[in-house]
Amino acid sequence: MAEVRELEEIDTNIDLEAQKRQLQWFIDHPPSRPIRTWISPELAEYIAGKVKNPRNRDPKTKVLKAIQENGYVFIAGMVIFGSDGHLIDAQNRMLACAQSGEAIEIFMTFGWDPEIFKLVDSGANRSGADLLKTEGVENPKEVADAVRWIVHITRAWDSVSGTIKRPVLHAYNVLEFYRAHIDGRNMQTCVDMALKIRREIDPKYVTPILYLAYQAKEYDKARKFVDDLYLGRKRSKAWHLKEALFEAIKKNHQRIENIKQVAWIIQTLNGDEFDKTWAQKNPFPTIK
Repeated sequence: MAEVRELEEIDTNIDLEAQKRQLQWFIDHPPSRPIRTWISPELAEYIAGKVKNPRNRDPKTKVLKAIQENGYVFIAGMVIFGSDGHLIDAQNRMLACAQSGEAIEIFMTFGWDPEIFKLVDSGANRSGADLLKTEGVENPKEVADAVRWIVHITRAWDSVSGTIKRPVLHAYNVLEFYRAHIDGRNMQTCVDMALKIRREIDPKYVTPILYLAYQAKEYDKARKFVDDLYLGRKRSKAWHLKEALFEAIKKNHQRIENIKQVAWIIQTLNGDEFDKTWAQKNPFPTIK
């Protein structure tokens, strides 16, 4: 197969199977520098459908539409392949090429560490939820929100000044914290519980508190808080909290301060009456 030895580019004039062999040659023998080549729509369809990273996000319709309306322009963009043979970046361009029926000229680079997939995206920065999704985490958005609040509550609260020194949590920091400190099974249990009562209280603020309760082995308190809301126990402290939050929103035409919501949830889960006068200058409540 002379066509797959000492290659400098992919030949779009040969049949698709031969093009696929040439692509595989580059994947197996990654050049030290990117290659500038043409890609046929048939090969682009193969890349998008067969070589794409299974952890990749769904195609962005906005990006596809922009390419379809304005045409593809060679701007030295990259098609990036990992050392595992999967496509890391350029999914949308491959789909646009396949749908257009016209070959495109582009740079291709091979042999990259698949971990950079978590940091690369041509259309938008990846969020903490995106990175958690690549780890196979269920409900990644809810988990990412919970991780941020757990960091704020347990690591950034200044008990002297009564303020949160909010750390800059980039997406990869969320993933790193999850890997190092989060019990995945407990987190999913707490997310499921919080989603059951999402009509009563925003899961963003409930999930991290349920998780902290579970980590403290206060399972009964967490379950009671959720059951009181889910079952509509109108005499419970949790239901009283829900009514107070709804009333504050109705009265002020906006959500109550986020950190105050979190403090009230902790106080209520502890079995106490939440303190309407609580402010950031006060000690922050803890699970007890």
